[in-house]
This record gives sequence, C-alpha cells and structure tokens, in this order.
Amino acid sequence: VGKEWPLTTCLFSAAFFGALGSSFLYGYNLSVVNAPASYIKDFYNKTWMERYGEPILPETSTLLWSVTVSIFAIGGLLGTLSVSLIIKVAGVRTSQVVSHPLCAELCALCPSGTDLSLT
Repeated sequence: VGKEWPLTTCLFSAAFFGALGSSFLYGYNLSVVNAPASYIKDFYNKTWMERYGEPILPETSTLLWSVTVSIFAIGGLLGTLSVSLIIKVAGVRTSQVVSHPLCAELCALCPSGTDLSLT
C-alpha cells in the first residue's frame, strides 16, 4: 500500500528556492531583452517606412515586439531541450570547446559601457 513521504524542510527549501531561482533568472533576462525596446521599435518603424512608405501601425508594432520577446523564451526552451542530444552526440568537452569561442565573440562585440544604437 502507498507509503506517504513527509515534507521535510530540506525538500521544501529545494523546491522553493529552485522555483524562485528560475523565475528570478527568467524575469531578469526579460528585463534585459526589454531594455533596448525603444531602439528595436525604432528599427521596426524605419524598416517599415523603407518597405511600405508609411509609418507602422501601433497594433503591428506591438505584435512585432511581442514576437521578439517571445522568441527569447522559445529559444531558451529549445536550447534546454536540445542540450542533452548535443552532449550525447558531440560530448561534453567538444560542446564546451565549440560554445565558448562563440560566447567570447559575443562579449567582444558588446563591450561594457558602449551605446549600441541602431542608427
């Protein structure tokens, strides 16, 4: 017959801080994505003007921005789901050797304190 497992302090703490930690990281990353919102919306508007000769409608701008922010979450999901397959195929060491230069290149492209305007 089923045996009930007690809710221990250790188990509760692990569940609580695991949930808190992951939601904190997601919220922080969304705020980082939202920081350049005005630059990205200006880019959308300029591109729309070049293509269609009229300003973008507010509803279309909101839709494009919503898709942009959603892609971040979808990319995280796809990355999380694919990492085990990549490690099984390439191995841990090879995966790290390939990914670290990409991260270093991105860091070099975005030095701290630089205004990255899209003009």
